[in-house]
Amino acid sequence: MHEVSADIKEFPKSLDALVTCLYVKVRPIMLCCYNVMEKLREGSPGTVETL
Repeated sequence: MHEVSADIKEFPKSLDALVTCLYVKVRPIMLCCYNVMEKLREGSPGTVETL
């Protein structure tokens, strides 16, 4: 029972690290997708070249 409570205390830290890791990895992809969508919405002729 003692070990379980120790695991629960450590869990938020590992979860926080996981979320941070995912955020760092996913954020550039999201920004890239967002920029592409903005260009497509504007209908700029340079869209294909920027991809």
